[in-house]
Amino acid sequence: GSGGLGRFRVLNRSFVAITEPEYAQRILVSHRGRYIRSFHTRNVALIAGTGLIASEGERWRKDRRQMQPAFKADALKNVVPAACAAVQQRLETWARLHRCGQWISALEEMQLLTMSATGRMLFSDDIGTAEAIRVSTMLRKGLTLVRKRNTSLWPVPAWMPTADNRRLAGYKRDLSEFVEGYIRRRLREPEPNERDMLSALLDSRDPETGARSEEHTSELQSLT
Repeated sequence: GSGGLGRFRVLNRSFVAITEPEYAQRILVSHRGRYIRSFHTRNVALIAGTGLIASEGERWRKDRRQMQPAFKADALKNVVPAACAAVQQRLETWARLHRCGQWISALEEMQLLTMSATGRMLFSDDIGTAEAIRVSTMLRKGLTLVRKRNTSLWPVPAWMPTADNRRLAGYKRDLSEFVEGYIRRRLREPEPNERDMLSALLDSRDPETGARSEEHTSELQSLT
């Protein structure tokens, strides 16, 4: 490849990778109507729901407008402090384990770091270690099943009750319950002192219709 484009083949399918920012701007923003998501990306809905990552067309445009307030300055100002707090927490844990001569799992620690930062940014909450491991493991195993489906020559329809499909459905259900628990808690309790992305999403309205969205779970699952 050259000029910021690279072409390659995987299992008799052709792919193009881009490295230039202006190409990404063209595909994702200025000319996005000319490009559609591949089935690989749409299959993410099997684990993350039909949020922004997996949706297309009018559904994507509606959800994108609804999500916009969650990415404004007042909702994002806590992102850097939340990430720094999560990193500091892991560093202190690693230092303690090092003093004790204990080994750590790099994969598990990166999962814990990601979930800790995500919980602080989205929910203003430090997700406990056990819960963080549970959720990140479901995500990892679910996405592994999605990748297996994406590379299958004859993927089984999602509605068929195969072992893999049942596991995927179970992961999606449990992840939805995890996110919905935070939504229910926020609706019945006072907001945190600093607005987070969950507050912004719950308060968001469609800028064209003024309607408030009642479908937040898929969007939050996608962000998680």
